[in-house]
Amino acid sequence: MENSEYKILLVDDEPDILEFLGYNLTKEGYTIYKASNGKEALKLAPEVKPHLIILDVMMPEMDGIETCKEMKQIPLLNNQLLFFLLHVPKIIHRLQDSKLVPMIIFPNLSNHGYLSAG
Repeated sequence: MENSEYKILLVDDEPDILEFLGYNLTKEGYTIYKASNGKEALKLAPEVKPHLIILDVMMPEMDGIETCKEMKQIPLLNNQLLFFLLHVPKIIHRLQDSKLVPMIIFPNLSNHGYLSAG
């Protein structure tokens, strides 16, 4: 598969993060879709059927954990690869407790960024 055939849904309430991730992934040839919150993601994901969903945990209206729970209830989405973007270490415990996804933790150089895959 060529990179352009892979569809990635980015979900974050921070426009700068959406722009940064979208720019870099588009530059690599991936097809990018963006949602600014969990509710938008739940509407968009079944339409575009992304291969990968990169989801922020801390968002207003519907946080990433609740969005993930809802996505797991949609048959079309329950096998999608999900990555969580985590900016606050204490959120890791909440995500681990949810048992939604297996955890892979990558601290960044400043020990503030984490990634979870499921």
